[in-house]
Amino acid sequence: MLQETLKLLREAKLHSLASSFNRWCRNPANLHKSHVECLHSLAVSVAAQKKTRRIDTFLRRARLSQTVAIANVWTEASRGLTAGTLANLATCTWVDEGTNLIIVGDHGTGKTFLAGALAREAALTRHGVVYQVLSKLMDTSDVIDAAKLEKLVAPLRRANLLVLDHVAEDFIEEHQCTLLRDLLDERMRKGLSTIVVSSRPVEEWEIAFANPDHAEAIIQRITRQACTIRLRKEKPRKVLKRRGLKPAASR
Repeated sequence: MLQETLKLLREAKLHSLASSFNRWCRNPANLHKSHVECLHSLAVSVAAQKKTRRIDTFLRRARLSQTVAIANVWTEASRGLTAGTLANLATCTWVDEGTNLIIVGDHGTGKTFLAGALAREAALTRHGVVYQVLSKLMDTSDVIDAAKLEKLVAPLRRANLLVLDHVAEDFIEEHQCTLLRDLLDERMRKGLSTIVVSSRPVEEWEIAFANPDHAEAIIQRITRQACTIRLRKEKPRKVLKRRGLKPAASR
């Protein structure tokens, strides 16, 4: 009976369920448990596997390390990110409310790490998450036809949370401005959240766009309902202290 059931599950492409059911049946501790307990155990197991796959898929597509997680984000007031602020963001209520998050700071301040950690948390709470480097999107849009471009942009339009990295760091041509404006406009109408990551402060974004009118429209759509985090680099002595090392003696 067991093998026949496993075969049927696999033929139905329910491989995760089949694996979980097989493990459950072979565990002696489950011998006298009820059918309801079996179903509950299988539901919990499959849900956990799906959650893990969502996280792995997001990190792989974003080319981020498995260490990117809320627990590994360094918080300190001098850095521009307190533990309280991070804990509040980790609830992902801002994603449910359609609020944007702008993360700015110099290179090496951990902007992408923070954005990835928050996006990972959103994926854990069953939000659809997509990561996109803006310059790669713009470059790709110039070399593919309309049908392929639509297929590329479609996931960015519908994701509950979109992470746009390296915004306003490369010059954006006028036709590319139109693509970005339309994308952000649709997300705003749908009430979807976007994390925008940039090494430039918002006040300097306008110079990265070929068309000033498009620049104003794009910036307005990002900042209209948004909170901003400005990350700062930590001092060398604090880096050593946080890592449990002592600074070299001065001579």
